Amino acid sequence: MANIFKEAKKIQRMHKSWDWQKCIQMASKRHKPAKVGKVKRKKTAKKKSYRQTGTSDRSRDQMIKAKAPGKRAGYYERRKNRSDVPGTMSGVSTSTLKSVIKERLKDSLGKQLVRKELAKRKLDKRKIQKQIVSTRSELRRLL
Repeated sequence: MANIFKEAKKIQRMHKSWDWQKCIQMASKRHKPAKVGKVKRKKTAKKKSYRQTGTSDRSRDQMIKAKAPGKRAGYYERRKNRSDVPGTMSGVSTSTLKSVIKERLKDSLGKQLVRKELAKRKLDKRKIQKQIVSTRSELRRLL
């Protein structure tokens, strides 16, 4: 307690307009008692980026094209057998998923090329060309 009063006197000399209560508060902030022992806090586990739950049936997963996890009509879907996050569906491995994505990109690229040929206006052709360029870059990234 005596140390706080001495500290408060020093503060009062430096700040003459401050009242005694304010000086005591500042001194007590500076003179906190040393803690006896450190309190260990529990480390919280990091949550996974996806929270997939439930189990799946391999044969059904291979037959059905699943949607990505996320909002549905009135609820949030995150069951394993209802989403195609790579590595979470039991029926689809990452390599087969890559090949399926490549096939889809190739199909869409073909459709875009046909649409570009059939387009009559220059503006339409430019828009389609941008889509073609982005699709080709995605394909290159997968190869």
